[in-house]
Amino acid sequence: NPRDYDLSDVIKSIVYARESNTRVDLNLLTFPGFTDREEEIDNLFDFLSHHPWIHMIQFRNLNIDPDFFIKHFNSDDNGIGIDRLISLIQKEFPDTKIGSYTHPVKKG
Repeated sequence: NPRDYDLSDVIKSIVYARESNTRVDLNLLTFPGFTDREEEIDNLFDFLSHHPWIHMIQFRNLNIDPDFFIKHFNSDDNGIGIDRLISLIQKEFPDTKIGSYTHPVKKG
């Protein structure tokens, strides 16, 4: 783990990239039933509301043993489904693209 590096540092890096005219895409590590919980959605939408210039959200599989993950991060909230989450993002943030891979930057 990086020492003394937390979410606020990540946000500073994102803002710095934007101020440097760099396109910013987010890799959203995704685990159905967790990523699509109300609390996680609220946090994501709050972030996107404060950083509306995020170009794309790339959904990435968390690639973790589901039994291990559920044992440590279990919740009564089973989530709304990734498909509904994507629909909500598209409705609330229509300029933010959805992807699962990096798209090339067009030059010129």
